[in-house]
Amino acid sequence: MAEDTICSNGPAFQHLRCDDIQVADGIALENHIFLVSQLPCCAQLALPYWAKITGRIINNQPEEVLLAAEVTLLDHDGSTLADYTDVIALEGGQKGEFEVKLVEYYDRAKTYRLILKQREQF
Repeated sequence: MAEDTICSNGPAFQHLRCDDIQVADGIALENHIFLVSQLPCCAQLALPYWAKITGRIINNQPEEVLLAAEVTLLDHDGSTLADYTDVIALEGGQKGEFEVKLVEYYDRAKTYRLILKQREQF
């Protein structure tokens, strides 16, 4: 088989460990997962991010809220490398999902922090 026709069948990047989770009052985090992108066979199939963190949340409040899911990448010393955010509106008593895409790869990244906080304004 020619070298230029070999495709990858594994992840291109390392998984990161969750270092801390903070959730706003009245919001419940059901679960979350760190997903690493697969290496594509060619550059045209490459995703515009190297990993994403996705999760399910519940708004236990009676009113609609605007939430920010913030992910901070940290190095082995706990220093911040990058911040990424997804903002979602969630009706009172409803479930929803967030998806934070990590665009730039940092080989020094070792852990991440997830913060779900309520924003004041729509």
